[in-house]
Amino acid sequence: IVTHGTVTGVTVDLVDSSVTAANGFGIYFPSEKSTLTVQDSDVTGGTALGVKGGTVTVSGDSVIHGTGAKAEPSE
Repeated sequence: IVTHGTVTGVTVDLVDSSVTAANGFGIYFPSEKSTLTVQDSDVTGGTALGVKGGTVTVSGDSVIHGTGAKAEPSE
């Protein structure tokens, strides 16, 4: 799941779902003034969840699982 960073006011609700990306982002969410909700869902990817803007809520039995090599973020 990817949103565009120049778009604002985005709402993404992931409920009782599964997102899997072999090597990339499970979810990439750079949108300002936006809302991402992950509820009772599994997100897996090289980088499971990348957030640069907006508000994120992870709740319930959600699992966020990054499979890539550990790295410090760059600007």
